[in-house]
Amino acid sequence: MSEVAIKVTDVSKTYRIWESPSARLISPLLHQLGRLVGKNTFVGKWFVSKGNKFFRDFYALKGVSFEVKKGQAVGIVGRNGSGKSTLLQIIAGTVKPTTGSVEAHGRVAALLELGAGFNPEFTGKENIYINTSVLGLSKAETDAKYAAIAAYADIGEFIEEPVKTYSSGMQVRLAFAIAAHVEADIIIIDEALAVGDARFQLKCARTIDGLLERGKTLLFVSHDPGSVKRLCKSALLIEQGECVMESNPNTIINVYSKVTTGETSIQALKVMGKTIEKEIHNEKFINTNIARTESNQKEEKINLPNNEIYSLKEQLIKTQASLAKLTLNTSLDEKIFELTKSDKEIHITNPLEFNYGGQLGLIENICIKDKYGQTTLIFNTGDEFLISFTVTAKEKIDDPLYAMTIKDTKGQDIYVTNTLYLGINTTSLEKGLTNIITFKQNMNLMAGEYFISLGFVTFINEKLVVIHRRYDVIKIQVLPTDRCLGIANLYSNVTIKNIN
Repeated sequence: MSEVAIKVTDVSKTYRIWESPSARLISPLLHQLGRLVGKNTFVGKWFVSKGNKFFRDFYALKGVSFEVKKGQAVGIVGRNGSGKSTLLQIIAGTVKPTTGSVEAHGRVAALLELGAGFNPEFTGKENIYINTSVLGLSKAETDAKYAAIAAYADIGEFIEEPVKTYSSGMQVRLAFAIAAHVEADIIIIDEALAVGDARFQLKCARTIDGLLERGKTLLFVSHDPGSVKRLCKSALLIEQGECVMESNPNTIINVYSKVTTGETSIQALKVMGKTIEKEIHNEKFINTNIARTESNQKEEKINLPNNEIYSLKEQLIKTQASLAKLTLNTSLDEKIFELTKSDKEIHITNPLEFNYGGQLGLIENICIKDKYGQTTLIFNTGDEFLISFTVTAKEKIDDPLYAMTIKDTKGQDIYVTNTLYLGINTTSLEKGLTNIITFKQNMNLMAGEYFISLGFVTFINEKLVVIHRRYDVIKIQVLPTDRCLGIANLYSNVTIKNIN
């Protein structure tokens, strides 16, 4: 059996936009006259050329190709009008491609735009039977599932009312309830869950998790970065009808944030995608060889007791000693970390960071320290720490905003803050001037690896303008101090009192 659930090959979709209603008659007539006199003759070419002036072709999709393996969850990200919905409609079979082909192996259940697949004049119950029959279920199978579908939708007596009387949230409840119970092999969701209430969204998320655990395939379109990162293992970036990049969700969302600023061309995005994939491949190669080398060595592991402070230099010396047998084409310093030494500080950045902007100003000289003032990448849960960096204006920046984000290894935002959220007023930064920005907080995170991102932005005529963004610029390690589980450590204080 094929391990591929969806195969999209060179798919394009063209919509013909007519100059006027009458153009639909005049243009074909001119083309027919051209064929009659001969398309290769001067007169024939004239007729065809005249006919072409009555319309223009809009390419919703251009040569899109990708594969989705069975059991894989893939997110599709892109701006409004980029072609995401058209692509999903083609995969779902509701729209035919102009060129190219789509193979979907298994039963497909699709939640596309609101109301799609529902007859507004029929009741919710009648639409359940219509939709399940289209998906290949017999009446007896739907009878067996009806009670569960109705209970999941939880719209009460409205199940017996026409769908045209439903709110958008009720339509989504009914549509998702059907999709969740027809045992589809492929589930396609296009922003539909965004209109549901918080409680129903949570129920849907749990249901999707269960479907993925059972090996179902998910194709998911959303403008919510958190949902894409949480649900999907891979993601595609669609821009102007083209699939310009395929990578992990965190990388795609980072690049998408740049796309929304409108600064990047299609060609530049394609080149960027190839570069990022090459860097990720190199990082995986290094990490694999590091793991092999460390497993083959019998050197004593580096232990970091809670009460001992390790300087950066000591960490680097021990790390490099344990990796001495590695032979790489490029130096470890360039691949694993980058050090920029000044007279007083040692600044650490991640070579796989994603940054953009920089034309109007720069974020530089990034440093992360513990409460003792030591530069380090390793912290215990609850440790006080601070992040400092400089911002330099190349042009005058009015009311700048400074931001910091902490993400987990899946790219999900764990903590997002900025001077606006904190109610801190900032003064304008004159051209050529530099400010030092410092965020001070506690590392109340559970054990694991985390990435820190920094931002320097402003608003011009109510439009967000990116001065400089440096995503995933620092990678840190957090060590546990107790056996609690979760994302954050709230340091509970438990008291037990006998009342007898």
